Amino acid sequence: MAGFRSEFLGASAGKIGETSVGILTFRLNPKDNFASLTVMFDRPALERIIEDLTLLLERSPMMSKGKHQDSGLKLAEIESIHLKLTD
Repeated sequence: MAGFRSEFLGASAGKIGETSVGILTFRLNPKDNFASLTVMFDRPALERIIEDLTLLLERSPMMSKGKHQDSGLKLAEIESIHLKLTD
């Protein structure tokens, strides 16, 4: 997914045999391809994903809520910079 902006489409629950899984669906590069990718994870993997994302949102200066305002840049300007870097 690195190198271009991707899209999270949704999550649901399912089973593979007797194993319960979480099903995450992504669109990896919506500018060039509308095909989706569905990935299944067991509960321990989903818990690790949640923990990692929570830490990323809490500790990353770029991702922390409200931190973009400290830089003097507006959210739209940050989005514009991101789009230039990933196009």
